[in-house]
Order: sequence, then structure tokens, then C-alpha cells
Amino acid sequence: MVRSILMFLCFVCFYGTAFAEPAVFGPKECQYSIDVPEGWDKSVTGSSILVTSSDKENSLAVTIFDDKKVTIKSLQQILPSKLGLTDVVKQEKKQDVFITGTCEGVSLQVTLRSTAEGIITTIAAGNEKDILKKCISSLHVVSKKEGNKKHE
Repeated sequence: MVRSILMFLCFVCFYGTAFAEPAVFGPKECQYSIDVPEGWDKSVTGSSILVTSSDKENSLAVTIFDDKKVTIKSLQQILPSKLGLTDVVKQEKKQDVFITGTCEGVSLQVTLRSTAEGIITTIAAGNEKDILKKCISSLHVVSKKEGNKKHE
């Protein structure tokens, strides 16, 4: 009995939340895939996906900007006010820009990443930080047409 409980706890600790089939989204030129936790809702609209926990307490929005006119600098300036963020903190690290702030009492974490395919913007909200991180880390290119140039 004790052994069964320990094995179950090991399974839960190492595997955590079960993930359903990955969701594919993005512009035709470059499709992305992201793992969605089992039981969470997803809504795909063109170059964006919104993943929300069933209790609506956690969410992750991912948008791919493949328009060469959109830059990390412009998004870094526009997003905090568009999201209604207060107590904004910005940090740059390699090719990423991290923006944290509060909107109506909810803490938001925004990440901007420049890639050869475009700019990936993630906006995470909620207390399930590990699950949200797993979703973000599962994000990857699944199909790509040649000719895309890196955004600066």
C-alpha cells in the first residue's frame, strides 16, 4: 500500500498535469504547436491562441507577429498601456524582453521573443506558474516556408 502511494506521488511529481493533443496555430508561412493541458479550453484565431483553465483562473495568450513592421521595441512600448498594466517592470535578457505588471489586481507576465519566423508574444496570468511554463516551453515551429527574415 505504502509503495503504491509512493509510486503515485512520484508519477505526479515527475509528470504533473496531463496534456491533451497539441494545438496548431499561426500564419500560413509558419505554423506553431503548443501543448494544452487536459481540461483547459483553447481558442485559435489566425496567428493567436488563448488557453484558459476550466476555472478561468489561469490563462495564456500567444500571438505570432510576422509583419516586418512590428518590432520588439514597438511592442515593448505599446503593450503595457494596451493591457492596462500598472507597477510595470521591464527586463531585457538576450533576445527576450520580459514585462510584468498588474491589471485589475491580476499579475501578468509578458514575454517578447524575436525569432527568424517573427515575434512571439506570450501573456500569462494566474497562479499555476508551472503549468503555464510547461505550455510556453512546449511552443515550437511545426511547419515553415522558406524566405522568412529575422525581426529586430
